[in-house]
Amino acid sequence: MVDGKEDVYYVVGFDPGSCSYGYLCQVPGELASRTFGALKKKDVVSWNMIIAGCAEVGELEQAWMFFDQMPCRDIVSWNSLITGYACRGGSSMVKDLIIDLVMENVIPDTVSMISLVSAAAETGALDQGRWAHG
Repeated sequence: MVDGKEDVYYVVGFDPGSCSYGYLCQVPGELASRTFGALKKKDVVSWNMIIAGCAEVGELEQAWMFFDQMPCRDIVSWNSLITGYACRGGSSMVKDLIIDLVMENVIPDTVSMISLVSAAAETGALDQGRWAHG
């Protein structure tokens, strides 16, 4: 129930067993934000799902807002934001996020590096691609 209106389509549970990533992406951004905000207990999975969902539907500013508010990030948190920018042509932001990730002592994984190489290829930045491959 949101704002006193019950709609089965918008009933969202953030427990990994009750809510799939694809289903979250179907929920409009503002409603997803309100639903997320109403959760009494938020864990890393619920934070990652809202970030990934916002990024998936192109709400990158919203994804960034949640990312900034997140009390404890993991590689999935970073990759959700990184892939969101990579899929939407934000190549320079991908590079900046990878640098920030490393500065936070988080080790980039395959998803991080694929996003970086993809962003480098999009902009023709051969040096970034070489850097990513070490």
